[in-house]
Amino acid sequence: MEENMQNLIETVKNLLLKCEEYDKPIMYENKNKICKFRSGWSKSFSLSWYDTKMGGNDLYCHLDYPGISIRNLHIDEKNPPMGTKFLTKKNFNEELIPAIENWMTDKIAADEYGGMYGEVFNISMTFNLRGENDPPEEPRWYQGHIRIKNEEKFSTMKNTIKSFITSKEYKEVALDSDEYHSCVDIICEIAGSFLDELGIDSIKEFYDNMLENAKKARFDTTISKVIRGMTTYAYNLTKECDNPSEVQMDLICFIGLKAMTYATDKYEYQAGTGILQSASEKGSKLAKDIMKFGSGMIDKKYTYYKDKTLECIANDVAKSVEIKLKEENSGIYDSALKFLTELLKQGFPKEYQIKCNTKIKKFINTDLKKSKTNNFFANAASYPEVYGTLKEYARTAFDPDSWYSDASDEQAVSCGGYAAMALAFADPLKNYDIAIEFLDNSDFEHAITARYFVEDFADVCTGDNKKEIEKYLEEF
Repeated sequence: MEENMQNLIETVKNLLLKCEEYDKPIMYENKNKICKFRSGWSKSFSLSWYDTKMGGNDLYCHLDYPGISIRNLHIDEKNPPMGTKFLTKKNFNEELIPAIENWMTDKIAADEYGGMYGEVFNISMTFNLRGENDPPEEPRWYQGHIRIKNEEKFSTMKNTIKSFITSKEYKEVALDSDEYHSCVDIICEIAGSFLDELGIDSIKEFYDNMLENAKKARFDTTISKVIRGMTTYAYNLTKECDNPSEVQMDLICFIGLKAMTYATDKYEYQAGTGILQSASEKGSKLAKDIMKFGSGMIDKKYTYYKDKTLECIANDVAKSVEIKLKEENSGIYDSALKFLTELLKQGFPKEYQIKCNTKIKKFINTDLKKSKTNNFFANAASYPEVYGTLKEYARTAFDPDSWYSDASDEQAVSCGGYAAMALAFADPLKNYDIAIEFLDNSDFEHAITARYFVEDFADVCTGDNKKEIEKYLEEF
C-alpha cells in the first residue's frame, strides 16, 4: 500500500510537471499579456482521474490561466502507469492531498515573480475511489481542494495595487488592455483592504473611476469583472467580520448600491442586494434604511404614488411593491397598473412581488401559487376597461429569463406572465393576442407554469385558436 501511494504521488506530480512543460512555451510567447499585478501565469490546476467500466484508467488535467488567447490547455493520457483502485477516501485525504500540497507550496515559493504560478493557487483533484465502507467494485466520486497562498508574493501584489491607487494611475488606463483586463477583478477585490490606510473617500473614488472606465471598455465582461471584485470584497467582509465598523458598513453599502446601478444582468443586481441584506443583518442602520425604503436610484416620483383611494410604494432592494386600496374598481386598478408599467420602464427589477390589501380573493384559473401577486392581476383582469392597460404592462414586463419572486421552483411565473394569463382566462377571444405573445416569450425548457397554462387555456379556446394552442402543447 505504501509503495502504491508513493507511486501515485509521483504520478500526480509528473502530470502537473507535464502540463507545466507543455504550457511554458506559450507562457513566454505571451509574456506581454500577463497582468503586471499578478505574480504568475496560472491560477489553478485540476486533475480528474477515474477507473473506466472497461477496467482501464482515464484522466484529464489542465492548468488554467486568464488573459491570453488560448485557454484551458490540457493534456490527455490513456492507461497511465498508476491505477487508483487501492485508494480509499481516508488515504486520499490523509496522504495524497497533504503530499501534493507540501510539494506545491515549496514549488510556488521557488517560482519567479511573474512566472508560472499565481500568488494564490488552487488545486482540485477529483478521483473515482472507495469510501471506507464501500466495496471495491463500487467506487464513488471524491474531490479534494488545495488552496496555496504565498504571503510574500501576495504582499508584493498588494503593494503594486496600492501604488496603482495612490498614484491615481487608474484614471488614465484602458481596462480592456492585456495589461489590466485579466486581473481587473483581483485589483478591485484587494483595493477594499486599504480602507483603513487610505480612507473611504479614496476607495470610493477609485471604485467610481474603475466602473466608469469599464463602461468605455470594448469587452462587455470588463464591467462585470469590476463588479465581481468589489462585491467579493464586500461579501467576504460581511462574512468574516462579526462587528464591522461604521466606515466598513458605509463602504459595504456603497458597493451594494454600485453593483445594483452598474449591473449587466440580474445576478450582479442580486449580488448588490445580497450585500445590503447582509449588512442590514449585521446592524447597519444605512443598510436597514435602504432595505426598508429602497436604494434611491429611481426617482421617488416613480416609486411612490398616493391619492384618495390608492397608495403604491415600490422598493427596488426588497423587490416588492405594496399596493394599498381603499376602494376596488376599474379606475383604481388602471392607476395601479400604470404605476407598475412606468416603474419597470425606469429600471425597477422585474423579479418583484406585489403585496396588496385587496379583500377580493380571485386567482388565475390554472395551477399557480395563490399568492398576492396572482391575486392582484386576477382582480385587475375582471374589469374589461383595464384590458388595454394590462396588455401594456405585460408587454413591458415580458422576460423569459426572469421570474416573479412570489413563488419558487416549479410554481414560478416568468415576468409578464400573470397579466397575460389573467387576461387570457378573463376573455379568451379578446385577449388571445396577449396569450400568444406570452407563449412566444416563454422558455419552454424551464417554464413549467406556462405548460400548465397551455393545458388549461386549450380547454377554453375554440376553433382555429384551440388548434393553434394545441400546437404549443406539442412543443412542451
